[in-house]
Amino acid sequence: QSQVTFAGAKGIAFYVQDNEIIQLGSERYSIGGSLKKERKFTNQTIILPENTMIYLASDGYIDQNDPERVKFGIKNFKEILSKIHQYPVQLQYDTLLDTLKKHIGEEEQRDDISVVGIRL
Repeated sequence: QSQVTFAGAKGIAFYVQDNEIIQLGSERYSIGGSLKKERKFTNQTIILPENTMIYLASDGYIDQNDPERVKFGIKNFKEILSKIHQYPVQLQYDTLLDTLKKHIGEEEQRDDISVVGIRL
């Protein structure tokens, strides 16, 4: 088992437990920008079994439009993670990339897209 601590700034984090995708919350404000007000970030500590996949992502994948301007969406993103979390990491990468390319079609990428998967 591993202890994991997460604190997010407009970030997205998921892990898979009993084939269910669990989303960790994050603060609604970012790290950068003007610091007129002190910002506090909440640490969330969880204990996860060996071989659990943890995913950290920007909102770029989820917010990416298709040619009809429909976002990929968090529901679809969670569905993909639930299908691929047991795959080898390279196959997970390939599946996420292929799925995104199919969704985008000829549309331009509209934001940075970061997805990091870590197997404990």
